[in-house]
Amino acid sequence: MPSKQRLSQQLAGNQIEAESFRIIGETMDFSRFDREEREVVARIVHSCADPSIVESIAIATGAISAAIGAIRNGHAVITDVEMVKSAIYFGSPVCMLGDVVQSEGNKTRTQLGIERAALANAENSIFVIGCAPTALESVIELSRQGAINPSAIIALPVGYVGAAEAKAHLAHSQLRYITNIGVRGGSAITAAAFNAIARMASGTYSFEAAIGSSVAADLPEKTR
Repeated sequence: MPSKQRLSQQLAGNQIEAESFRIIGETMDFSRFDREEREVVARIVHSCADPSIVESIAIATGAISAAIGAIRNGHAVITDVEMVKSAIYFGSPVCMLGDVVQSEGNKTRTQLGIERAALANAENSIFVIGCAPTALESVIELSRQGAINPSAIIALPVGYVGAAEAKAHLAHSQLRYITNIGVRGGSAITAAAFNAIARMASGTYSFEAAIGSSVAADLPEKTR
């Protein structure tokens, strides 16, 4: 019997995810992350199968707890592109890119779309940006102007032009953020980070469950 077929028979549904998390937990050092951070970081690694991305991840103090609170309170979730929206399985994310026919002046369509969504949901929204660094720059600027007050920004956009710079601006802001430094990123990784937070908002800690409570007990519990 082919090994792939054996695997599908032996590991069905969430067992595949749990086994992936177990492997991640055995092969990576999570000692610098607290309980909530581990869930986010493990799901990011799970989404790209690249443990080295962990070294670039930056999480602002209080960002995850703020996002969990915003989800529980039903605040808007705003994405930059439909790809990110489609990869989010919680609630009804807002993406207004489709409402913008063309760019205007120096602004891209994603900038105009996310600005519309942001201004329509100015208080306590969660921004999930995985594709367009220009959209991230707009959110940072709207916040700087006091036009919006985000609960948290989850932004790991990918690209050789502007992505590293936009994420560096975010990391040096006073906003509550989850991001990474450099050009790597993408819609799948960004949505994965959000989905980890959405699961925690419902009380589910998938990575912790997979690695076992005895192992998790030896790791930092700053927010447990």
